[in-house]
Amino acid sequence: IKMIQIGERPYIKYESDGSSRIHFAFTDGHPRKEPDNSIYYAYYYNGGYYRANGSFIKQVSSGNLTASDGDRVYNASQGRAWIWDIALDDNNQPVLVYSVMPSESEHYYHYAHYNGSSWQQYRITFAGGWFPETPSGGGEREPHYSGGVVLDHDDPSVVYLSRQVKGVFEIEKWTTDDNGKNWNSRAITQNSSVLNVRPFVPRNHKPGYFDVLWMQGHYRHYTDYSTGIQYYSARTMPPTPEPTAIPPDAYPIVHSVSSEPEASHPASNILDGDLGAESRWSAQGYPQWVILDYGQTRQFDTFSLYTYEGRSYQ
Repeated sequence: IKMIQIGERPYIKYESDGSSRIHFAFTDGHPRKEPDNSIYYAYYYNGGYYRANGSFIKQVSSGNLTASDGDRVYNASQGRAWIWDIALDDNNQPVLVYSVMPSESEHYYHYAHYNGSSWQQYRITFAGGWFPETPSGGGEREPHYSGGVVLDHDDPSVVYLSRQVKGVFEIEKWTTDDNGKNWNSRAITQNSSVLNVRPFVPRNHKPGYFDVLWMQGHYRHYTDYSTGIQYYSARTMPPTPEPTAIPPDAYPIVHSVSSEPEASHPASNILDGDLGAESRWSAQGYPQWVILDYGQTRQFDTFSLYTYEGRSYQ
């Protein structure tokens, strides 16, 4: 989108229906510079811009799209806002999530859904304040950085968000059965000692796999951070069996072997102390190998290898 006002820097999020329309939600600018920063919506179709109700705005070729041309979803009545995400419901109607900040230390997450005739808006929850760890004695350079809120684009009734819990930003999953009117939530992280912020849901992810990713660690500024990426998968993984304890006197044991084609002549026979012809390891083809596990580091002065019928092998 090209905005008319000189020096303006809107923030924008896009979503496509995968066929013919590109939906987008955007702001007047940065909330630091726009005290009445609002949330707008429009979509592109066949060379033109349209509002959510399908009314035509203008052809792309006829000039730039301005904020006032689109739907004004939120009008900054409760504080300046910042867009976070846009997705489409099963009827290809737009769903938005955004933050509203009555003050720099008071952030809320909101959910807006177009029901086919009008925009419905609801508050999800209190988010806390800004998430950057402000240096002691200094002022916060980015007080409008909320922990973050995103939609699951496969099911926009699911929201992942980061909010302050006991002074630490944690990731939570929030779900609604009535387009944002009422919510249920559960923790993804809890009792953390570091930040968990800026969740992101991968597009077209397989349900139960990589359901949400987020940034974890310490963050003071976008030029000063120590973070990593975490992920959560709802799929229940089978418990990892406890390894069977091996008594010290059981070593050495066979760790791995290239092949054991004859069940009556396994690799473990090389450790039984029996030099008889029937107590041997048998394999077919070359090369062949066996790795032994001695349970700990050992030093060897000599090593003896006995071959079947005294044959010469290399």
